[in-house]
Amino acid sequence: MNIENTLAVLADHWVWLAVGLAVAALGLYVAKRYSFWKGEAKKLLQGGYLPAPPTFLARLFFKFATRLITFLVVGPVKVIGKKNARYNGRLLIAPNHTFQMDFAVTRTALPCHYTQIAKQAEVQGARALIAAWVGTIAAKVEGGTAKPGQGAAVVKAAAAYLASNVHTRLLLFPQGKLVYDNVLRAEDFRTGAARTMAMAVEQLGEGENVALLPVGIDYKRDPKNASYFQRFIGALARVIPPLGKFRTWVDVTRNPDGTKTVTKFRNYGATVVIGEPIPFASLPTDPHECSQFMRAKIQELLEQAQKL
Repeated sequence: MNIENTLAVLADHWVWLAVGLAVAALGLYVAKRYSFWKGEAKKLLQGGYLPAPPTFLARLFFKFATRLITFLVVGPVKVIGKKNARYNGRLLIAPNHTFQMDFAVTRTALPCHYTQIAKQAEVQGARALIAAWVGTIAAKVEGGTAKPGQGAAVVKAAAAYLASNVHTRLLLFPQGKLVYDNVLRAEDFRTGAARTMAMAVEQLGEGENVALLPVGIDYKRDPKNASYFQRFIGALARVIPPLGKFRTWVDVTRNPDGTKTVTKFRNYGATVVIGEPIPFASLPTDPHECSQFMRAKIQELLEQAQKL
């Protein structure tokens, strides 16, 4: 074997060795990151824990995952007032809560990433890992009310996040639970959002950069609102029956008496109206009055969405 051949063989070996080392290093990095986020997920499930800030990749994943969810289970989303979300300061995003995928629809409508407060029961198993990765704060709630010892912890974690950066965005459903009929009842609105903003302002020492962003969401459930694409899928379902489940949602809710309530409906799109940011200093100082103020603002936006 001449020198040229020997060098060629060694070069080939070094190439494969370099590839092997690169793959091993990547595998080690992925394993370490998985272990880290698995630990964050475990802490998340305890409730009231603020995970590590989401990475760029996590924010990108959340953006496209929510858009895919919205496409599959909702349909086209008409957005009014998107410019209102481009606020130069901290925002607490407060939509009405009538569908499990409200968080995905809200993210699709907004031009920004946000951290959300989610029900702990909704982020079990593998979902806990993803929830921690994208920055979710879990809350142990029952019937829209935080379990004993949880409310203060969740508010503290949420306020810490809201105060952490001048451009933070936090999603919190003021009702604290799903209301399928989309009626905004006074008794359903909790004080968590008001207390979160108040604590964030207390940490910051100023209220100019913390604002409430009310959002009204209305889902189109009348078949006349079906898009041409959905009508095409409906026609195709006559030949391929499984397609009949497209954008059809079935929810099974366990009632306190042990019975189950089955809710089935089909979405034909949604309208989202984003209100103007309301600085904390302009909100009522009493948490209960503040929550009812939020309800009135969201009601105005919801009525506007229902007319479109």
